[in-house]
Amino acid sequence: MSNQSINQAPAPKPTGMDRFLNFIEKAGNKIPDPAILFFWLSLLFGLHQHFYQMSVST
Repeated sequence: MSNQSINQAPAPKPTGMDRFLNFIEKAGNKIPDPAILFFWLSLLFGLHQHFYQMSVST
């Protein structure tokens, strides 16, 4: 006897919204953690300010 169900329905065709959400999920899984992004962008911004000799004044 096999372990497969005889009355197993085929998987429904994904809708446009399903494909869009799958794309967003895959793209989101490829980027680093938000804390790491914040660190690197802060460092990049600070170096940019230093390179162009920018300063913040009140």
